[in-house]
Amino acid sequence: MEINEAFVRYWSYLIKNFHYDALAGDLSFALQEADTSETHLVAFSGVSACLFVQNYENIYQQSSYHEMSEIHFRKECINPKSIQQKWLKCYSIDFNVVLGDVCGYILIKAEKVELDSASYDLCSY
Repeated sequence: MEINEAFVRYWSYLIKNFHYDALAGDLSFALQEADTSETHLVAFSGVSACLFVQNYENIYQQSSYHEMSEIHFRKECINPKSIQQKWLKCYSIDFNVVLGDVCGYILIKAEKVELDSASYDLCSY
């Protein structure tokens, strides 16, 4: 299954147990369906950049309500200065994943992502 298709069914799931370890290059969280509590694990590895947009402290607030509103994967890393949206042009990182929740966006540059037992290479999918 193509990576964007694999994740689209989880839009509107709650983001729980968010963990980012910059030194290890790992970012993980659980996606939980609000009505049934069905849970799926997402783990990024080889994370070399992670930026929290619309969160002035650049940290993920565990106590806040987070519902995944979108997630997009790109084959190549995206340089924000090449994008037309003004809000992205001020960030100096390249990224290949955009994760949106109701509180903002998380821009990620990673090598690999796992969704439950399925693994996707973000450098060559």
